[in-house]
Amino acid sequence: MLLFEDLHFVAVYKPAGIAGHHLESSSAPSCESEINLNRLKKCIPAHRLDTGTSGILLFCKSSETHRDMRKIFNLRLI
Repeated sequence: MLLFEDLHFVAVYKPAGIAGHHLESSSAPSCESEINLNRLKKCIPAHRLDTGTSGILLFCKSSETHRDMRKIFNLRLI
């Protein structure tokens, strides 16, 4: 469920039992694949949530925004 969108971010609610990011080895739907389904430019997850966890997922609309968010979250490349 889409919660927020602006020029830099998309925030969605991820229910438990749904993968947050797309796995190449799986054909199961994920929040990432649904977000990118009808977009010209791919959104990149800023962080991850386990499949069994519900919560808000933040996606970046550009690689520059993703780079900045990695610094804020202090994460390695996703």
